[in-house]
Amino acid sequence: MMFALYRIRCGLPVVAFGEAGVGKSALFRFLIETLLGHTFEVCNVNSGTTIQDVTEIIESAMRINAMKPGAQIFLFFDEMNTADPPVIAFFKELMLDRHYHGTILPENVHLMGAANPYRHLHEVDKEAAVGLAFRFAQPTQNDDRSHARTDLRSLVYRVELPLAFYDHIYDFGHLCDEAEDTYIDEICQHGLPRSNFSADCVKWFVKIIQTSHRVARALSVDPDSAVSLRDAALAVQLFRWFYKAPAGQKMSKNDAKKAVDLTIYLVYTFRFRKRKIFLENVFGKNQSASKNMTEVSRIIAHMLYEQAHGASIGSGAIALNDALCENLFAMYVCVLNGIFLIIVGRPGSSKSFSVEILKLVLSPANHTLRHSLGDLPAITELYFQCSPMSTSSGFKALFESAQRLSVDPKTMLAMVVLDELGLADMSPEKPIKVLHAELERQSVLTSGEKQQSPFSVVALSNWVVDAAQVNRGILILRTPANKKDLLESAKQLADSLIAKYAKDSDRLRIRRTLIESLESVVSTYQELDRREDIGGGHFFSMRDFFFCVKNFVCSVFETVSRLGDVGDVRISRHLLIQSAIRNFGGHEKARKLVRKTMAANLDMNVNCLPATSPLGLIVSNIQDSSKPLSIHIARHLMILNRSLIGLQLLNRHVKSKLDEGTNWNVLFGSCFPGDLQVTAVTRKLRQVERAGGVLILCHADQLFESLYMVLNQQYWAQGEVTMTQIALGPSIRAIALSSGPFRIIAL
Repeated sequence: MMFALYRIRCGLPVVAFGEAGVGKSALFRFLIETLLGHTFEVCNVNSGTTIQDVTEIIESAMRINAMKPGAQIFLFFDEMNTADPPVIAFFKELMLDRHYHGTILPENVHLMGAANPYRHLHEVDKEAAVGLAFRFAQPTQNDDRSHARTDLRSLVYRVELPLAFYDHIYDFGHLCDEAEDTYIDEICQHGLPRSNFSADCVKWFVKIIQTSHRVARALSVDPDSAVSLRDAALAVQLFRWFYKAPAGQKMSKNDAKKAVDLTIYLVYTFRFRKRKIFLENVFGKNQSASKNMTEVSRIIAHMLYEQAHGASIGSGAIALNDALCENLFAMYVCVLNGIFLIIVGRPGSSKSFSVEILKLVLSPANHTLRHSLGDLPAITELYFQCSPMSTSSGFKALFESAQRLSVDPKTMLAMVVLDELGLADMSPEKPIKVLHAELERQSVLTSGEKQQSPFSVVALSNWVVDAAQVNRGILILRTPANKKDLLESAKQLADSLIAKYAKDSDRLRIRRTLIESLESVVSTYQELDRREDIGGGHFFSMRDFFFCVKNFVCSVFETVSRLGDVGDVRISRHLLIQSAIRNFGGHEKARKLVRKTMAANLDMNVNCLPATSPLGLIVSNIQDSSKPLSIHIARHLMILNRSLIGLQLLNRHVKSKLDEGTNWNVLFGSCFPGDLQVTAVTRKLRQVERAGGVLILCHADQLFESLYMVLNQQYWAQGEVTMTQIALGPSIRAIALSSGPFRIIAL
């Protein structure tokens, strides 16, 4: 504060470097508005901020100066280093040169700024096990600047600031434990009024939050950005909701201890991989938070899924595992409270499916259910498919639409879903910074007051994200499932398929035959996940595991219907091995490992296992697309190949083995800049809509994000027509798939 005052009196710019959420904006607001009583205007800078936007703010200050000559006016540019280079150059002219379009700024107009630091993670690779990892700006041999390029994944905040500002930067630093404790106490006292909470209850809650902050820093890979005061504010909001709101009381049973357990688990514990260690350090060895979270999340998940079970969601085979239950619980709570939620995990961790269930259950049509849950508002979804082509203007238009839809948050709440948020970080425009600015407007730490958010934001990502996203909401890290959860998920999948397709007289025998073999699938998947030489968790995912289980179960159904007997163990073993190789055999080393692991688990000689070839697996997958249970067996394919040799092999060895009436279409993509524009991508997507049979996509990487729902086989029935969706940014379009088998092969 003294640093800012001295520089202001000397007519020098004030630029504070500091971690997200340490109180930079709040401190300057308190200093200027409360202590000095001057005009204080905040501009939340992001990648969508233009020179015209900054000009309008300066013009506004000029008008105030004209009406009140001599009045001290302070303009604060928050996150100024997230802007595009031309805007940062304009900031340099304004703040360092004090020139505004050729004129000198008045002395009573003071410019201040805040920026997140350019800082490397201490151990960048440790978090890679949570989500997929990618590298930005890969240097090339011919790039003269290759020595200056940086792996931005190793940065805590993926932003930079020109060297010209470095002489004027002040390191805001970190709050010491005593100062942070004081801030937390003030936040809790303000958010938990004595009229509703006793003094002892508030004091007890403050102590728990303070302990949680210290433990989180001690266990985090990067202690500096592990937690912030925003987390304390979120914890207060959620504790008040769990303890006093009708919908929250249905979970906490009006028990303060249970409300605290759920709050701490949701705000702090979900971001750690070793959650039990964190909880024991906060609550002690006899902590009840894990038990309460498991109990409540399963109750919520069962309740929501039972209501949505009749709708055409997914493919009818669902495993209410820990990932799905926790995702549903967190999404349910955060959406109702207008809290930003980001779920990071590998493909197949039930992220998108959780959104589908919540959207169906809390739709405007389910008034009776919403009333029984505590007069909840109806939810309308605004879906946005992020990609490397995402733009700041697209994000702005999305949030403006959400604002218009949420006229009254108590009756109708817009839910903005940002799918594949990590891909937007690859866009040169950095559109995610627009999201930061939108969330800042709703923050008690920066805006001075907290109002009910007019809409909620849920972000899903397969990719790791930087601390600036995590700091503004609640993060759920979907860690790899353990053996117990995998086995339980496999059993639930098998049970749901048996209940749907098997005859009553055969269900018990079929289940006994299947359950005995599922542990082999679990062991094989875990072994593949551990092997880094074949990609590990970056090559295989839970989606492969689920399809392997469903493929095996449905194959047994077909055998039973054909032979009328489920007692032949050799048949079930053969089907199990075929299912495993088909879903886990995408890599030559993986096929060998699958055969070896399966033989060991089933006490068989590996040489006795049937031989398989990649082309044979491709043919069988396409042929199975015409079977009644194809939704559980057949998958869209990706073939890794050099040049177009894969297309030649498909034409020569696969096409000839298919039925004569099967359509065979080839669609070529392009990496030319003009072909990456939205209009060019849209033309390609229309060709996909008209395709049927087998569609081969050659080097069409720009289409994959838009075909996310198609490739994941998220279908539903509308009469006798199979429907799905394609998305491009904020535009989402329902399409009808052509009759007959339909399979996409990406080269």
